[in-house]
Amino acid sequence: MHAAAPKFSQIARLTPPFEENKGQAASDVRFLARDTRGTLEITATGARALLVQRDRKGNTKTATVPFDFPGANWSQIEGESVLSATTNIITGNDSSQWRTGVRNYSAVRVREAFPGIDVVFHTRRGSIEFDFELRPGADPARARIRFPSHTARLQADGSVAVDTPAGALVLPKPVAFQSADRIVASRFNIRSGHTITVQVGNYDRAKPLIIDPAIAYFTFNGGSSTGPPRDLRSTPRATFTSPDQQPPPTSPSGRVRSKKIWWAISMPSSPSTPPPARCSTRR
Repeated sequence: MHAAAPKFSQIARLTPPFEENKGQAASDVRFLARDTRGTLEITATGARALLVQRDRKGNTKTATVPFDFPGANWSQIEGESVLSATTNIITGNDSSQWRTGVRNYSAVRVREAFPGIDVVFHTRRGSIEFDFELRPGADPARARIRFPSHTARLQADGSVAVDTPAGALVLPKPVAFQSADRIVASRFNIRSGHTITVQVGNYDRAKPLIIDPAIAYFTFNGGSSTGPPRDLRSTPRATFTSPDQQPPPTSPSGRVRSKKIWWAISMPSSPSTPPPARCSTRR
């Protein structure tokens, strides 16, 4: 007897994976992660957030928010901690446009983005974050974030808000630490309205330091988020997602009749050992 398929409201709280781009996104995208509020694309030169918001009347607003890391070397991008699940994307009738067996990762690392500093994108509790991981002796003043097309504003609680037509993208106040019990004071500063720097207090420069900004999405007043389809229909090989909870319809020849995009995560028959948890003190 098969267990009931989980509702999307349940799996939305799980950690979204990072997909390797195999043609399901623009050519400059290396990896992407989807959550209930939008998509984060990690590109060859930085990243961009694709926000989608819908109000109670069904009106949809979208926004594209590119951001980068001034002065960074973005040449060493790699997926980290490959997952046993893979992603399948089936679009329309042309099987040449289908993407199957796309690898998923729990994190994406940009090595030596700055001297002695890696930028690591990961997810926690269903939210997308990125860390600056500093090796001993690295200069934290080099770690910078820039929103070239949008204005960033510092809020009273120490967070940074970037307003868009689809709501605000918010970076909560950063958390910096050297171990679970060694918290380092940190705060954002904004230069020229677009570039965010992180100021940290005294710490042991002979040891590694992690600076942990997060990305949060906020809806319009009275609005709600939109994202992947609402429910899941499970089979032993794949979990199909679709607005009407059905797998892709086919003709007698086996061709897909619908022009909708069908997105699926293929699961192994038995779970593998999960990747190690990331150390974080954010609550």
